[in-house]
Amino acid sequence: MKTIQNLNAVSKIVFALIFFTFISCSDDKNVAPEGAQFVDLPNSLLTDYNGSVNYNNTIIEVDATATISKTGNKVYKVSFSDEVPEITGLHFIENDGTFASASGSDSAEGVGLRTGNLSVGVTNDGKQWQFSSN
Repeated sequence: MKTIQNLNAVSKIVFALIFFTFISCSDDKNVAPEGAQFVDLPNSLLTDYNGSVNYNNTIIEVDATATISKTGNKVYKVSFSDEVPEITGLHFIENDGTFASASGSDSAEGVGLRTGNLSVGVTNDGKQWQFSSN
């Protein structure tokens, strides 16, 4: 049973690495996937989310807060508690009420939003952020 759990963990890590490599190898900055358009997030998603935050592979806080806010025309940022640097310049696309960030060439963005739930897995300029809402 433990071997199956280890195999599942390894397969998830391999999938994540392939995903982030694919995303980060793009040549275009801030370009929505083909056929998709950047969207404005609903005001109900521009709020605080409670959860745990990791920065550069270090657990910073298990009772942290992340806040989504608008900074420009269809441009957003995620601010964190506990002196974790913010993530800026985010653009989102929508699919059936779930919103996901689109990546530029210098980062692997994985910010997902839906009502009451925020998940972050971002690598940018050698720095890594993870956030999971409760």
